Amino acid sequence: MFVVRRTPAPCRPRRFTVAHALAAAAVLAASPALAQAPLPKSSAALTKEVTDACIKASDLHRARAAGKPIEFEDQIGMTALLIEGDVMLSRTKSRKGRVLCLFDKVTRNPFIGDATGLITTRR
Repeated sequence: MFVVRRTPAPCRPRRFTVAHALAAAAVLAASPALAQAPLPKSSAALTKEVTDACIKASDLHRARAAGKPIEFEDQIGMTALLIEGDVMLSRTKSRKGRVLCLFDKVTRNPFIGDATGLITTRR
């Protein structure tokens, strides 16, 4: 038995239309917005979240924020906060210490670095 196969008709090449251009522009414009950090309910909530997370991660005794958080651009997605407190040398001895906390707004993780020499006081 002989089978006849029909070849498909050649497809017309698709043209790039204005609708395609607008759709591509919308996707490209929305892509940075998709990568930005989710914002909390208010800036006060963000400040409290940053302060609490940084104090907990600092491992300083009687730790407190040494100023207000510094907000970076949304592309960076970080907030910086200086924390100061006491570094326990033994059970009875301690010294003043400072750490710089960088809080990642996307992952909600604090990163701690020693900042003892960051600010020097004149006498």
